[in-house]
Amino acid sequence: MDVSNGSLDLMPSAGVSHVSSRDIPALERDRMNSELDELRKNIDSIDDEILRLLERRANKALEVARVKQSSGWTSYYDPERERRILERLTAAHDGSLSPSAISSVFQEIISACRSIQQSRWPAALGLDEAASGLPPCGLPLAAFDPAQFRTAAEIVVTRMERHLSDRSIRGLRIVDPSALQRAAQALMATGHEGIADCDSRRLAAIIDLYIETGIHVHSPGYMGRQFSGAVPLAAVIDFAGAVLNQPSSFYEAAQLPSVAEQIMAGELNRFIGWDPDRFTMVTTSGGSLANLTALLAARNDKFPRYWSEGGGSVASHPRPAIAVGDDVHYSVSRAAGIMGIGEAQIVRLPLNRHRQICLEQVGPALATAQRRGLRVFCLVASAGTTSVGAFDPIDELADIAREHDAWLHVDGAHGGSLLVSDKLRHKLRGIAKADSLAWDAHKMMFVPPACTLLFYKDKVKSYGAFRQQASYVFDTEPDIYTELDSAAKTFECTKRPLIMSLWVLWAMYGRTLFADKIEYLCELTEQAYQVLRGESDFEPLHRPQANILCFRYSGAPRAAGRVPDLQVAIRNRIKQQGHFFISKIDIDGASALRVVMMNHQITIEHFRMLLDDIRLAARALLGESTTRDRPDHEHRSEP
Repeated sequence: MDVSNGSLDLMPSAGVSHVSSRDIPALERDRMNSELDELRKNIDSIDDEILRLLERRANKALEVARVKQSSGWTSYYDPERERRILERLTAAHDGSLSPSAISSVFQEIISACRSIQQSRWPAALGLDEAASGLPPCGLPLAAFDPAQFRTAAEIVVTRMERHLSDRSIRGLRIVDPSALQRAAQALMATGHEGIADCDSRRLAAIIDLYIETGIHVHSPGYMGRQFSGAVPLAAVIDFAGAVLNQPSSFYEAAQLPSVAEQIMAGELNRFIGWDPDRFTMVTTSGGSLANLTALLAARNDKFPRYWSEGGGSVASHPRPAIAVGDDVHYSVSRAAGIMGIGEAQIVRLPLNRHRQICLEQVGPALATAQRRGLRVFCLVASAGTTSVGAFDPIDELADIAREHDAWLHVDGAHGGSLLVSDKLRHKLRGIAKADSLAWDAHKMMFVPPACTLLFYKDKVKSYGAFRQQASYVFDTEPDIYTELDSAAKTFECTKRPLIMSLWVLWAMYGRTLFADKIEYLCELTEQAYQVLRGESDFEPLHRPQANILCFRYSGAPRAAGRVPDLQVAIRNRIKQQGHFFISKIDIDGASALRVVMMNHQITIEHFRMLLDDIRLAARALLGESTTRDRPDHEHRSEP
């Protein structure tokens, strides 16, 4: 394994056709080799000339730096000049190279020349900081130099563009962690007493390694998880947010993000339907934290003394409990533990054949809980369960919650985004009756993680989740600025400006971008379900309610027992092959295969290709099992 540049010696993708020279007749092979040799000599000659020209350009760049210094320039960096160069060159192209390819090549050349200027400015010219005319600097650090930043950004952006342009079918290459660790360590700066230089080649190798070892979420082979390839513009805004570094819990630290949060709250509430003057929204770093926050608000609303006095405040009263569907996300169980309620006080509601909360059994389950000495203060409904994407009947559950004086929280982390679609909004019928809603924008709003929107019907109750005083951040005298502070409503004091990537996409493209993609993914999943119904060797386990579909391979029922947990073994084989990335799930105690359609570049033909790969994987596994089960003499060849 070569780790000198951080690369891993991975096997080529399965299914890629390679033509061997042995397949070509000898005379034809000689002719081809001769022609190739001549072409390669020509290319070498051209490369030599390019190198000479690059050296001349670099020397001219140094001359430019000297002239700038003697003319009183305070910096060698001239972004406007670089922009004009790229515009002129891309406008002049008339050959095989595209404008983007020309731009990428010359950006690298300009960056290299700029690095040379930087390394010799002003020290190589015999000037000190005072002579350069620059204002005094407390601690000069090259790592913060704007030109070095641009060079690094160009390296990354060039590779991201190439990555996004790759439309091949790729899943995930699983790499031995120890091999990956060696490759990563080989890219680290070692042996430096001081601050090491930012080596462009090492940075490029790190980014290449990052891409090479990741899940290819923009590939049609990616059907495995609920996070999506982000809209590229959202990634750009996330990049800007990292540079600007504006923690968004307080208006004074993040003015535009605070306003953008208010704007998006109003935009999305149009699909929820709450009173615009009474509701509120806060962003959290993930759906799990949003669920915990909403449950805290619900508990403190129904048990006002619990926050200050703890469990002792209900010692002589029914114990606080939470009612959930049996397929609820595991974060709710974790929240119960964190809040001191305990998993024993989670009332699990049975599911119907669609894997939704069964309305007929909710009443009896709550009655049983009451007899156990429990007070259900919150009922959690799911809008798109993680396992199968099921939507609980929110409208009816809201009525039941009101009858039992319980808070209704909707975990819409996955399916909340269907609200922006006119065709699919009915899946969340009754959402206006809920008390709170968690909605992950990093799932089906296609922004980088984590960006969760936590909505409350009553803004006053949103402050009930956390009650504390901290004079170094909280103002006791509210004004028009502190009214936009969100820190009092969330566990996080410092958090990234999560809303910015979503707001910019909404501002630039509008709602239809999201609606069109969501509708396509759900329609595609329905098509996949219909395909499975027509295949005798597959069993769909449910009709999809959104973009999640679970199924089993059933092509060899008699032989399947020879391979323990065949479905999981198939999934692992598919993952190892590197074409497709899918997930697995337990349904009614048995393993199943699971696809999540998150990429709009997937077509039904890609799904048929996946089924073919599953068949091949199953046959290979069952064949291996048959071979292992044979007596030893059957494995031996004849002498």
